[in-house]
Amino acid sequence: MDERLNDLGKRYASASDEELRYIAVTGDLAFDAKPILEKELARRGIRDLEDYKQQLDRDEALRREDLKRRLAEKERVIWRYSRIVGAIFVLLFLAGAARLYFGGNDRYGVPLMIFSVVSIALLPVNNYLVRLILRFVFRP
Repeated sequence: MDERLNDLGKRYASASDEELRYIAVTGDLAFDAKPILEKELARRGIRDLEDYKQQLDRDEALRREDLKRRLAEKERVIWRYSRIVGAIFVLLFLAGAARLYFGGNDRYGVPLMIFSVVSIALLPVNNYLVRLILRFVFRP
């Protein structure tokens, strides 16, 4: 037990001030480790832990805001993409209808129209899956 505490004291002694502050503010320390950390902080004259905690909270809030902004930007891109792709599928449907109506050839017109209708129907599913993936990647 004493050897573990000595090792912990050596680790704290070799850590930087920043690391010690981080451990003190965020770490769930064991009952016997806390006095060792407090002793090392006092030896170094580190007393501004509340300021450091507030700085960590501000940094975390900024990180979350950045992630939210990036996610909103990605969702705007998805919205534009879905509108453009939807318009392309509508144009393909109209091209198939024109080919069927004016050409009288159902060999190319009907499959083009079927492809367009199925693609338009699946577009919301595609958008949902892309949003789901982006929310997982950019989660706060």
